Amino acid sequence: MANYHDRGLMKWAPFDALAGYQEMIKEMVYIKNKREKPVLFEDTLEEMDRTVQRAFKLKSILRISYYVDGYLYYRLGEIKKYDPLLSMIILKPNMMLKLNDIINIEEIL
Repeated sequence: MANYHDRGLMKWAPFDALAGYQEMIKEMVYIKNKREKPVLFEDTLEEMDRTVQRAFKLKSILRISYYVDGYLYYRLGEIKKYDPLLSMIILKPNMMLKLNDIINIEEIL
């Protein structure tokens, strides 16, 4: 017993016996937490358009909520370029957003 070396908490660490099991669980949680894209009404789209045009002229900061692959994301930024023909908004930290993906726009400053 003089050569006994206690592994501490390592002996209680979970064992990944099945190859890919952890990745499969992460993927299942990712799929389970997805939600459908919210439907926007015409008046909401018009209000968002007015907010974008006003923020572009005044160079104000926007908080933009956008939808990608079942999840909602948020981004703060100033509009660098607004192109309604290409349906794109480019924010100052070089973030490109499609107008179809945008769910909500709020003017911060």
